[in-house]
Amino acid sequence: MSLNNENNPNEMRVPLGAISANTAFELKRLDKRIRVLDVQVLDPTGAAEDAANYVKVQLLRDAVVIAEHSTQTGNEGALAAGVWSKMPEQDVDVLKGADLSLNVNVAGTGVLNAGSVAVVRYMEA
Repeated sequence: MSLNNENNPNEMRVPLGAISANTAFELKRLDKRIRVLDVQVLDPTGAAEDAANYVKVQLLRDAVVIAEHSTQTGNEGALAAGVWSKMPEQDVDVLKGADLSLNVNVAGTGVLNAGSVAVVRYMEA
């Protein structure tokens, strides 16, 4: 018997779909403290790295960015077609009562393609 749920994290799966304009997704108000283990993004056809035409996928805690993937040149880079991309931020504690949301910010002609999805993996802390 396990004393914690370390090997079985919870997941919030967010179907993003095709996005070509800034879009916000309200995830949940936390009734317990959690630790966000990681956040991953998948674009089935890929999103190119570019200096002016890019996409930022951000996990926010009460409007503060706690994890991000940006396809802007000099940041995390392109989203390869059909490959999960893990945001560099991991193991972030989020207190009870906080609001979690996911934002997709689009610059220029940047786009996420149909079928895009994000997954937030977390454990109760």
